[in-house]
Amino acid sequence: VTNCDIETEKRLKKDLKRTKALLDDAQIMLDHIKSNAPSKREVAQLKSQLEESEFTCAAAVKARKSMEVEIEDLHVQMEEISKAKQM
Repeated sequence: VTNCDIETEKRLKKDLKRTKALLDDAQIMLDHIKSNAPSKREVAQLKSQLEESEFTCAAAVKARKSMEVEIEDLHVQMEEISKAKQM
Protein backbone atom coordinates (compact mmCIF):
# COMPACT_ATOMS: atom_id res chain seq x y z
CA VAL A 1 0.00 0.00 0.00
CA THR A 2 1.48 3.29 -1.04
CA ASN A 3 1.29 6.60 0.76
CA CYS A 4 -0.97 7.84 -2.02
CA ASP A 5 -3.42 4.99 -1.37
CA ILE A 6 -3.44 5.71 2.37
CA GLU A 7 -3.95 9.44 1.82
CA THR A 8 -6.71 8.79 -0.70
CA GLU A 9 -8.46 6.43 1.69
CA LYS A 10 -8.17 8.98 4.53
CA ARG A 11 -9.60 11.67 2.27
CA LEU A 12 -12.47 9.45 1.17
CA LYS A 13 -13.27 8.53 4.77
CA LYS A 14 -13.24 12.22 5.71
CA ASP A 15 -15.50 13.07 2.75
CA LEU A 16 -17.87 10.25 3.69
CA LYS A 17 -18.00 11.40 7.32
CA ARG A 18 -18.66 15.01 6.26
CA THR A 19 -21.35 13.90 3.81
CA LYS A 20 -23.09 11.82 6.48
CA ALA A 21 -23.00 14.83 8.82
CA LEU A 22 -24.53 17.01 6.08
CA LEU A 23 -27.17 14.37 5.49
CA ASP A 24 -27.97 14.25 9.21
CA ASP A 25 -28.15 18.06 9.34
CA ALA A 26 -30.45 18.16 6.34
CA GLN A 27 -32.70 15.52 7.89
CA ILE A 28 -32.84 17.44 11.19
CA MET A 29 -33.71 20.64 9.32
CA LEU A 30 -36.34 18.81 7.31
CA ASP A 31 -37.89 17.35 10.47
CA HIS A 32 -37.84 20.75 12.19
CA ILE A 33 -39.46 22.52 9.25
CA LYS A 34 -42.11 19.82 8.89
CA SER A 35 -43.06 20.27 12.53
CA ASN A 36 -43.40 24.05 12.00
CA ALA A 37 -45.75 24.00 8.99
CA PRO A 38 -43.13 24.88 6.37
CA SER A 39 -43.65 26.57 3.08
CA LYS A 40 -43.47 24.48 -0.08
CA ARG A 41 -40.36 26.39 -1.15
CA GLU A 42 -38.53 25.49 2.06
CA VAL A 43 -39.47 21.84 1.73
CA ALA A 44 -38.33 21.77 -1.89
CA GLN A 45 -35.03 23.38 -0.93
CA LEU A 46 -34.42 20.88 1.85
CA LYS A 47 -35.33 17.95 -0.36
CA SER A 48 -32.84 19.24 -2.90
CA GLN A 49 -30.15 19.50 -0.22
CA LEU A 50 -30.97 16.02 1.02
CA GLU A 51 -30.79 14.56 -2.50
CA GLU A 52 -27.48 16.32 -3.09
CA SER A 53 -26.10 14.95 0.18
CA GLU A 54 -27.29 11.45 -0.67
CA PHE A 55 -25.68 11.69 -4.11
CA THR A 56 -22.40 12.92 -2.59
CA CYS A 57 -22.51 10.13 -0.02
CA ALA A 58 -23.13 7.50 -2.70
CA ALA A 59 -20.27 8.88 -4.79
CA ALA A 60 -17.92 8.78 -1.78
CA VAL A 61 -18.92 5.19 -0.99
CA LYS A 62 -18.39 4.20 -4.64
CA ALA A 63 -14.98 5.90 -4.71
CA ARG A 64 -13.99 4.21 -1.45
CA LYS A 65 -14.98 0.78 -2.78
CA SER A 66 -13.02 1.47 -5.95
CA MET A 67 -9.96 2.41 -3.90
CA GLU A 68 -10.33 -0.74 -1.78
CA VAL A 69 -10.32 -2.85 -4.97
CA GLU A 70 -7.28 -0.96 -6.25
CA ILE A 71 -5.47 -1.45 -2.94
CA GLU A 72 -6.25 -5.17 -3.02
CA ASP A 73 -4.89 -5.37 -6.59
CA LEU A 74 -1.71 -3.65 -5.43
CA HIS A 75 -1.35 -6.16 -2.59
CA VAL A 76 -1.63 -9.01 -5.10
CA GLN A 77 0.95 -7.38 -7.37
CA MET A 78 3.32 -6.89 -4.43
CA GLU A 79 2.98 -10.56 -3.47
CA GLU A 80 3.68 -11.63 -7.05
CA ILE A 81 6.77 -9.43 -7.21
CA SER A 82 7.96 -10.77 -3.86
CA LYS A 83 7.51 -14.37 -5.04
CA ALA A 84 9.32 -13.62 -8.30
CA LYS A 85 12.28 -12.13 -6.39
CA GLN A 86 12.50 -15.19 -4.16
CA MET A 87 12.73 -17.44 -7.22
